Amino acid sequence: MQRGHKGMLKLLVAVCAITMFHQYASAQDYITLTKGGGVTGNTTVFRISTSGEVAKGGGSVDPTFSEFAHLRKGKTRKYFRKTRALMKAETFNHPGNTYTAIALVEAGKEGKLVWGDVAHATPVEAEALYQKIQDALNRLTFRKDLRK
Repeated sequence: MQRGHKGMLKLLVAVCAITMFHQYASAQDYITLTKGGGVTGNTTVFRISTSGEVAKGGGSVDPTFSEFAHLRKGKTRKYFRKTRALMKAETFNHPGNTYTAIALVEAGKEGKLVWGDVAHATPVEAEALYQKIQDALNRLTFRKDLRK
């Protein structure tokens, strides 16, 4: 009987840890860069946290992040500042069959610019910022675990 209580206690601790991690992860501010769509709906997603942690993943609905890297603090702050300014200045939601998106999640609120529809001209600032961040991410070395 005592052994059963220990098992329940371990389960309870595990559930609490998962809940706390989920709350922390969902409360954290981040930038996402997304590219994909098409017939399969698959996307490649990069998520940059305010601490500079970068997660790379993919999938069709909810991305699975499986590779990680770290972006320098100065670049991270710069990209958050520029993305904030872009979200205040622009609104654009015209995905095509394939699409590209940049999003900022802060304090639980998401601002997002999505483009890909050839009938609508993409905001130059959004495309330039996306490309600048993507170029910086392409220079990183991604690993299966996050090391600083």
